[in-house]
Amino acid sequence: MRATLLLRRSYLLALHFYPAVSTYLEELLAQDREKAVREVETLFEEVAQKYGDLKGADGTPLKERAGAELFEIRNLRVGKEAPEIEGEDQDGRRLKLSDYRGKVVLLDFWSQY
Repeated sequence: MRATLLLRRSYLLALHFYPAVSTYLEELLAQDREKAVREVETLFEEVAQKYGDLKGADGTPLKERAGAELFEIRNLRVGKEAPEIEGEDQDGRRLKLSDYRGKVVLLDFWSQY
């Protein structure tokens, strides 16, 4: 999902600034979803490998940013098994997300400082 949103956001920017890139993105969005995801994965892998030492606008190395995107694409997409989460419920009892496998679960992450 996030990869699709990133592609759409990139597409809108590309339409305005880079006509050649917008053609590429149009072709990418027209592909089937799995093919497009594989292409995005390949591009992030290339960024991590070739440009990993460079820093983005926020100072974060591109290898780190690409790695985070790859993790999301590979592990947090719709249809993927959710990663294990362990913690305490509101009553202080230990819980694991896997204890609720096969059930509908709403996760509400919050913090109090």
